Amino acid sequence: MVTKMTFVNIVSLSKEFKDIVSEHVLPNSIELKNPLKFPKNLDFIQDTTQNPFEEISKKFTNFFESVKFPYQNIKKNKISEPDIQEINKFLEETENKIRQIETKKKDVEQQLKKYKNILKTLEPLHDSKVNMSELINMKFMKFRFGRMPIDSYKKKQTYLNNMPTYFVLVSQDSYYVWGFYFVYHVDYEEIDRIFFSMYFERIRIEGDTDGSPIEIVHRVSKREKELAGNSIALNAELKNILETNKKELIEKYSSIKYWYNIHDVKRYATFSSSSFYLCGWMPKKEALKFIKKTKNDHRLTVSLEEKNTTEEHLKIPTKIENLNIFKPFEQFVKMYGIPRYNEIDPTFFLSCIYIVFFGMMFGDVGHGICLLIVGLLMTFFKKGGFLSKIISLIGASSIFFGFMYGTFFGYEGDRSIIKPVWFTPMENSFNMNKILLSTIFIGIGTILVSMIINISNGIKQKNYKKIFFSQNGFAGLIFYSTSIYLVYKLINSVNIKNLFIANFLAYTSLLVILIQEPLAKICKKIKKDTKKGWFIEAFFELGESILGYITNTISFSRVGTFALCHAGIMSVIILFITEFKKYSLLIAILGNIFVVCFEALIVGIQVLRLNYYEIFSRFYSGDGIEFKPINEQL
Repeated sequence: MVTKMTFVNIVSLSKEFKDIVSEHVLPNSIELKNPLKFPKNLDFIQDTTQNPFEEISKKFTNFFESVKFPYQNIKKNKISEPDIQEINKFLEETENKIRQIETKKKDVEQQLKKYKNILKTLEPLHDSKVNMSELINMKFMKFRFGRMPIDSYKKKQTYLNNMPTYFVLVSQDSYYVWGFYFVYHVDYEEIDRIFFSMYFERIRIEGDTDGSPIEIVHRVSKREKELAGNSIALNAELKNILETNKKELIEKYSSIKYWYNIHDVKRYATFSSSSFYLCGWMPKKEALKFIKKTKNDHRLTVSLEEKNTTEEHLKIPTKIENLNIFKPFEQFVKMYGIPRYNEIDPTFFLSCIYIVFFGMMFGDVGHGICLLIVGLLMTFFKKGGFLSKIISLIGASSIFFGFMYGTFFGYEGDRSIIKPVWFTPMENSFNMNKILLSTIFIGIGTILVSMIINISNGIKQKNYKKIFFSQNGFAGLIFYSTSIYLVYKLINSVNIKNLFIANFLAYTSLLVILIQEPLAKICKKIKKDTKKGWFIEAFFELGESILGYITNTISFSRVGTFALCHAGIMSVIILFITEFKKYSLLIAILGNIFVVCFEALIVGIQVLRLNYYEIFSRFYSGDGIEFKPINEQL
């Protein structure tokens, strides 16, 4: 439902600006507008000075993000205007303490990384007794330590025959061998190239190299543990600083945000030599409460306007309110677009269609229970947002239609566990036709209701073309309903040529739709001639409209088709369960999980598509402006 709005004007003395904004503007749902856009406010000017709390506010948010401190939900406390210099000093001191600890922590982490690299490098050399420093300090020989694929190692004699080098194998696994190769210092470049061609990967030995590899590992491991302890201590110190200053940080930030918001309202205010002026939209009920609350406050004057002739005010923002059970479906409406202020909110209609059609397409007691449980769990653990509540509702709908069809985890008809209240769609060809025809008749009713809603929108908007002459107005309603009647009579072998009144209504309404443009201009008393070529354009649009009536109506048969598809898919899974009894439990679990996840997703998308293309396209523009009150923006 679209909430009724009213325009609010607030005037007070400039010296009272902070108090008025604090007490009366920020606590209320008011969407402020720029008063300079309205001619009557030309004597006022805007305050373009920078918000004095902007810089310190950014410093706080940058600081909180750098230390990963959750600040988004900190409440804004009303206290006396804070001293920015004092708060800035406190923040800088806290930042310096943390920066010093983080610098130490960074050095420790670099050392730890270095030691881990040494340990990883020496891992293949644990069993070697060689003194590493002696190898590194050789004058006339060079050595390389690394690994190479086993295949390359086996072929090394082919490449290294009669070459001045010697390879020492240290260790190996299924894929690589680790070892050293030694070469005379004047020949190392050529030997390096040969080993490179054999996919030898050199591993450099750095750091503490005094003693055997195992001795080095023991020393480095001891230092690594000491540094790890230092890292833990620094983390604890960092956490302690944040915990010690947490209360003061929150208090100072909340006061900064509060006063930042007060000064930010100046963007929407205009000032004269002694007064200021604010204006904006409010829900009418809240505006009346606002008037009552400020009645005895002599510091300000508040007035309400139902309508305003300025162009800006004609773009009234839309606030939609629905019962809690339908609220989750508002997100689907907003995905299409926000309703205009003078347009019916389709949330209730979409909710009913979505819940009913989903149940008809996915009617199964067992799968419905699964969806209901998943939705309830998601709601309990606050996961999935609005989708969790929608899943619960469509799960309940699936359970209801599951009882109507007599379907429980695909078992129906001859294998049914529960008796159908209505009928089982896949039981025989008669029932298949029955479900398809039922959904087409439901679709016809849905299209007719959509046209009635469009006519209601036309009345609200005083749009005669939309009310009387369009393909979704009275003309379209008469043509569509009489056409359905004639088709019904034709199916029942009635000579429709004898149905004079029905034919007259159908052809007359079709003619009205064809010439809707000039008829609308006559109603609006527009004397300007209709643009040339309008008839050709109208003729093709008429053909498109007639085709739309047919395709939209047939499109609703997908509701019955998906009901049959569900039964078909489950019959295949049950067949596999019967044939492969050894794996029946596994097939049953995986099969039903697949159906619940995949088929429910496809059905959900298809129902949304029906709403967007077959229903919304007939009455809903969705080009409104969402109501954004100042107390939610700041």
